[in-house]
Amino acid sequence: MKNSFLGILIITFLFSACTPQDNTTKSKKQVAKGDREYGGTFKINERDECQSLFPYSIIDAVSHRIAAQIYEGLVKLNPKDLTIMPALAESWSLDASRTVYTFHLKKGAMFHDDKCFPDSKGREVNANDFKYSFELLCTPLIKDTIDNLMFARTLKDRVVGANEFYEACRNGKQAELTGVKVIDNYTLEISLLRPSSSFIYILAYPAASVVAKEAVDKYGEMLIVGSGPFKFGDWFEEKDEQTGESVEKLILTRNENYHRFGTSNDRRHFAERLRHQAGLLTHMVGADFTLNFVFGSKSRHRVDDDDVHFARADERFRNFERLLTVIRL
Repeated sequence: MKNSFLGILIITFLFSACTPQDNTTKSKKQVAKGDREYGGTFKINERDECQSLFPYSIIDAVSHRIAAQIYEGLVKLNPKDLTIMPALAESWSLDASRTVYTFHLKKGAMFHDDKCFPDSKGREVNANDFKYSFELLCTPLIKDTIDNLMFARTLKDRVVGANEFYEACRNGKQAELTGVKVIDNYTLEISLLRPSSSFIYILAYPAASVVAKEAVDKYGEMLIVGSGPFKFGDWFEEKDEQTGESVEKLILTRNENYHRFGTSNDRRHFAERLRHQAGLLTHMVGADFTLNFVFGSKSRHRVDDDDVHFARADERFRNFERLLTVIRL
């Protein structure tokens, strides 16, 4: 299935590369650090629909890919070699017993601007937010109604006090996740039951992302506020211009306050908008960047050289990114 998909993708890209460029879609580019250009709309086509954007309810790949743009955790995967790299934690250490992680958070990282915050301005992410988020991850029914689908896959049987916290919540008792300690606003300590080489990778899941209590209280399972590179823009349905079939489109817009915005080592932020849609191809155009996710469309889009320049720095697009690079060469 995977080889078949990539084969179709290669053929379609090569066919599209022969299509003359339409200058009407071009607009003035902006230059970021490292002389890299950014801007345009990057379209990601999906065969399946997004099921949820609530971090603790995400168990499908499509929702995972979208949520990874909205939310961010302590660490993330390097798409080049799948090693762990910093996200909201700028550094960390592991003690001699290999059971106690100490994370040092990056200062100045902000939640998205949203009306759940005073004056609709996102506030700074701090260690207490991670404590709150990890306790949510250990809560059976979040806000008494939302099933937690990720506890067993993340902190259960791994973090000190996680199982006890889960049981206490299930029995309606107050509890604290003892294995997660706030040392200060920018320092977080996580204690494991036993050494685990996989735990640091678990922290790269969307379920391990930081969320703001203000946003969870306001939106519940309809949460769309994070601290990642893109913000929720719109989610609507319309007819595909080429096939006439009805498709759902999800639009994310660039988070101008993102802590890595404009740096030459994070290619996601050279786009203004991201758009997800179903199908096989992606397309980036223009100077205002959006990510659009469209579900259920069979339409085909021309491939721009900028697609290669922008290709997402995410492990789930690793082969796709390499494919684009080969085609460009």
